[in-house]
Amino acid sequence: MVHAFGKTKKLDFIVLEGIILLLDIKTHVAKKRTYFSIDTTNSNTILNIKNYYNNNLISMKKIEFKIWARALKHKNNFSELNKAREHYRYIKTLKPKMELFNISKS
Repeated sequence: MVHAFGKTKKLDFIVLEGIILLLDIKTHVAKKRTYFSIDTTNSNTILNIKNYYNNNLISMKKIEFKIWARALKHKNNFSELNKAREHYRYIKTLKPKMELFNISKS
């Protein structure tokens, strides 16, 4: 199990090229059938991404990022990486209570 970073966009090839330049990712934009993507497992690139996004995200993305970033220190420990992955998957299943967003018209 290794750390990876991937991003897909349906029509935004230029946005992905900008992300590659901004985060110094050592890869190229790949064209799939209906979308474009970038993927990397390069350790130096992963550290660049971690440093760039640290303290730049909000809400659930921040929580997901923190779990992912903390797992970087367990690079060679499969059981710890597996625990982090399961925790990440659990967090992704959480949904906000929609009644918090209902606005009454009174």
